[in-house]
Amino acid sequence: MKIGIFTLWQGLNYGGVLQNYALQKVLKDMGHDVYTIDRTFFVSSFFRILSFLKRNFQHYILRKDVPTMFYVGFTKKEFLYVCKNTRDFITKYNTTTFNIKSNKKLYLLRQYKFDAYIVGSDQVWLKTHAPYSFLSFIEKDENVKRVAYAASFGRNNWTYNKKLTDKCRTLIKKFNSISVREKAAVELCKKYLGSEAEWVLDPTLLLDCKDYIHLIEQKENLEVDKNILMTYILDNDTYKKDLINFLCNKLNLTEYDLKCKFASQREEKSLCGMQLPSISQWLRGFYNAKFVITDSYHGTIMAIIFNKQFLTISNHKRGQERFLSLLSLLGLEYRLIDFDVDYTNYLNSLPNIDYNRINDILKREKVKSYNFLSESLK
Repeated sequence: MKIGIFTLWQGLNYGGVLQNYALQKVLKDMGHDVYTIDRTFFVSSFFRILSFLKRNFQHYILRKDVPTMFYVGFTKKEFLYVCKNTRDFITKYNTTTFNIKSNKKLYLLRQYKFDAYIVGSDQVWLKTHAPYSFLSFIEKDENVKRVAYAASFGRNNWTYNKKLTDKCRTLIKKFNSISVREKAAVELCKKYLGSEAEWVLDPTLLLDCKDYIHLIEQKENLEVDKNILMTYILDNDTYKKDLINFLCNKLNLTEYDLKCKFASQREEKSLCGMQLPSISQWLRGFYNAKFVITDSYHGTIMAIIFNKQFLTISNHKRGQERFLSLLSLLGLEYRLIDFDVDYTNYLNSLPNIDYNRINDILKREKVKSYNFLSESLK
């Protein structure tokens, strides 16, 4: 079967790249011909300013819950520089369509004559991606299978307005099968879209540890300093820095930090320090770590895949439900620490993770998630 995957744009986020790699690998191993839709958009400064003014009007005048910061963003040339290593990985391991420069051009994908589209994974059902992420661009094509795999709303509350809700409710009825990444999303689909959804694993968890070790071995030496504390922090603050320093001293570990700025943190014109290290370097940090601290969802997943002791710091602005869904499934809620917790007492009573039990749960859930995909594409 020829399949097109609709997911978030690829390059700026390790988790986003690897979840797509994992989904493609699973589907290709099933015998399918798989392409990821390359939606890489570059917005002009004029439209960026308009967006900034509109969002501030909505926030301060209309009292809507929308972000107000100004997105500096990248030109195409800058993006290709920053994402060189991650894009090289995509070129080597993932199959993509030609570049789609705007959602309004998605109809051009018809020339691929896909037998099925899979929406997911990641936060594809944030309202900023709808209704396209509900496959509105093939609305009238009745002969194409539509599958949602581990799709996420990114929130545990409903953010669509009535018009968008009605549109997506109509579109989702055309889906052959629906699965979501967070437990709360099952209820959101039922309550607001009138559809039943199954709760499945993020695609990265469908692969085994050895699959990721293989990626490291292609580029990196596995055996380096094992006496490290791997940190993968998306949003730095004083609490997180203090916690990392405390744990380094307590466990006598050296911090391993890739020291990369991210697009959301860009405040200046210089690109110094902004080229993302390679996927293999990032994975090697988890492989060699004695302990992992992260505020990232996929950082948490990688710590679990590599069977590491870890702490996940609550990241409310990026959505808590995905952390809670995964950790509650595995009985690891106690590994999620909030910024108001006294970490000195907390760490003194922290038990080690029993990965024999965790791996048994994951093995069972992998079978369930794999079967969902397999049955959906028959």
